Amino acid sequence: MQENKLLHWLSTRGISNNVIEIFNIKTYDHWEFGECIRIPITDDGLSKYRRNPEHNIKPKYTADKGLKATLYGWEKAKNHERILVTEGELDTLVAWSNNIPAVSSTAGALTFSDEWIELLRDKEVFLCFDNDGTGADGMVKILQKLPQAKVILIPQRPNIKDLTDYVQYGGDIHELIKNAKCYASIDDLKTERSSRISVFESVIFHDTYLELLEPKIIPNSRPITAKDNSELERVKTYPIDKLIKFEHKKACCVWHNEKTPSMAYYPKTNTVYCFGCGKYGDVVEVFKQIHQCSFKEAFTELKKLV
Repeated sequence: MQENKLLHWLSTRGISNNVIEIFNIKTYDHWEFGECIRIPITDDGLSKYRRNPEHNIKPKYTADKGLKATLYGWEKAKNHERILVTEGELDTLVAWSNNIPAVSSTAGALTFSDEWIELLRDKEVFLCFDNDGTGADGMVKILQKLPQAKVILIPQRPNIKDLTDYVQYGGDIHELIKNAKCYASIDDLKTERSSRISVFESVIFHDTYLELLEPKIIPNSRPITAKDNSELERVKTYPIDKLIKFEHKKACCVWHNEKTPSMAYYPKTNTVYCFGCGKYGDVVEVFKQIHQCSFKEAFTELKKLV
């Protein structure tokens, strides 16, 4: 793949040529990845590398040895009053391409240091992470220390998992920001959860946040710990097709009655999406629905299976 083709791929993902130049994004011949996209992270040249998108192999990213978790985009965003926090570098670049100052952790959704929280303390902060359990966990982790941050939820649609997907399929980030929400109380969160369920929208974020907030008002409960988050990620690897029988990766939806299967299974992400009612879920959501139990009960039972 030639350089202009790799960089063209970035433009198809919603990243402008101007931003590619400003952030010094280049192609690179990596010893492990081969021809790939180089994303400079530090001033001394340490970088992350995005594998050639034509090679559908994991991991998609690698980094130079010695590169520590960094708040990508901060030097360009620090003088702005409103900042969008995204889950990854490409989402950050997409935001900048839409004239929205943005940052992200170079170490993934679940890594966000106290030092970065302090940098954002006096800013108007928006959070927009991937539309999955890890994304929800990442936003909730930040909300624990920055509760005034406003949450942006990406509409749950086929092939749309993150901010980059949303823009690539014609979405407007500015409209998303207009609908960002700050949850003043647990009742606000529960009310929105009920509203989203009624129109078959994902409530993964709401359930994750409620699991954090509820222990604060229930005696003898304990807060969620880093160990809990690690165990949750392990639980989410339990294959959904061990709970549901799929034919050609399709089955009847567990959320609504139907005779013709319209719920698709995506093994790579271990998630399902119903093309009939629009419901999306991971293995925990599926287990909850099948057994009509709470998040905690589903988590406990699945933990026994992995």
